[in-house]
Amino acid sequence: MSKKKKLLIISSGFPNESGDYLAHTFVKGFANEAKDYFDEVIVLALLPLVPKVIKKRMNAYEKTLQSYSYDNIKVLYRTYPYLPVWPVNKFKGKIAHMFLSKEVSKLIDEDTVIHANFTSPAGVFAHHLTKNRKNGFVLTVHEDHNWLVNEIRSSNVDLVNTWKNANAIIRVNKLDIGLLNPYCDNLITIPNGYDHRKFKQLDKDQCREKLGIENDKKVIVNIGFYKDQKNQKLLVAAIKSIPIDIRKNLLCYIIGGGPLHQELNEQIHNLGLEAVIKLTGQVKQDELPFYLNAADLFCLSSDSEGNPTVMFEALGVGLPYIGTSVGGVPEIITSEDYGLTCEPGDKEALSNIIKQGILKAWNKNKILSYAKEYTWKNIFLTTQKHY
Repeated sequence: MSKKKKLLIISSGFPNESGDYLAHTFVKGFANEAKDYFDEVIVLALLPLVPKVIKKRMNAYEKTLQSYSYDNIKVLYRTYPYLPVWPVNKFKGKIAHMFLSKEVSKLIDEDTVIHANFTSPAGVFAHHLTKNRKNGFVLTVHEDHNWLVNEIRSSNVDLVNTWKNANAIIRVNKLDIGLLNPYCDNLITIPNGYDHRKFKQLDKDQCREKLGIENDKKVIVNIGFYKDQKNQKLLVAAIKSIPIDIRKNLLCYIIGGGPLHQELNEQIHNLGLEAVIKLTGQVKQDELPFYLNAADLFCLSSDSEGNPTVMFEALGVGLPYIGTSVGGVPEIITSEDYGLTCEPGDKEALSNIIKQGILKAWNKNKILSYAKEYTWKNIFLTTQKHY
């Protein structure tokens, strides 16, 4: 690919508690690879600004997040007014464009490549931004399966027009391509990836010493926001079902934080699993490789996913995936050499594959070699062909 002048990556969401919006690794990892192929990469982070009288926590980032630059990447945090109620939520991409289009238009020219992540608000913003311009836009649909199904059922005109007007739609799994067929002729499946510089094999004993984990424990790590979709309650129940002779040497870290923290804590207490399961809440992104390298298994208990980035990060340090077969997972875990899967919501099945995973002798080098297919560099090189 000949070097182009500028890439605008549009994304959206809330930052984590450490104040790093680009902790969304599919944005940061992708941008870090793209910078070698563009003179300038601009990341536009669309952040909903919720009135403080409604929810103060959502505005915490106002004081902590400031736009910054490194190398040839410019990160711009921009807020738009937002009320967390259905009528407003339906139009948030259009609202963001209404308030920010004048500024963003000054940052781009007709040769700028525009790539939006998530249909709303980023994709809708890109659609309105490129109206009456020569620029087209590429849209990556990162939504989990259930989220995408609900978007389609909503018949939201803004979402439909965004899908219809995208020059290319990238879906992170093959499972959902059929759902998007009515809207776009140029559909491509490209999975998520991982940062191979950050998520790599480290010395297991040193990582355990750093985290204060005993060497004789079998360690499971789960990473995900504490919410219904991630279904960590299923993981807790599944661990309770593991025979006591195995469970007594088990230690499970559930990393993420979120609205179900208290409920999970009560479940763990009621089941008498305080010594086995630890809720860490949210941890700094730089600490995640230590937890993964200290572990024996990575476990995901989700009810719905697109193609979970944390799965690729786990494979990147040589960990097998143990968990539910949702979204793009079965397209990646194609062999029991890389992990074991079960149907979502099945406590006994999840308990059984955790037990199998603990007892199985895994070939870490084989997992590490396989993971290299999914580095962000490879994902970017595949994606840029469609620019």
